[in-house]
Amino acid sequence: MGEDNGRESTNRLAELQERMHRIEQRATQMRKELLQKEGEQIDRRTIASVLSLFVPVWDALLSKEYVRIIQLLVERVVYDGKTGKVSVSFRASGIYTLAFETERAQR
Repeated sequence: MGEDNGRESTNRLAELQERMHRIEQRATQMRKELLQKEGEQIDRRTIASVLSLFVPVWDALLSKEYVRIIQLLVERVVYDGKTGKVSVSFRASGIYTLAFETERAQR
């Protein structure tokens, strides 16, 4: 009986290590994709789509989570005092990261 438990433990450990390896590979692939997307322009539909997925989660967040998300999404805010206009530049990778995290949280 001890041998069976040892074999089960070894098999389970091997399964977990294989699963971790696959997860690490996927994470590496996603990082590469995010880096590629970093310089890309994102259209308004993509932003609206991602943010619509996030709306149900927003009300449940803590203040520090709001700050993290804003820092994740916003690259730069510029105010033109002469015209009174504000322009906001978003991080492409932030949008994709938010979409991934939101999708994962909804599973």
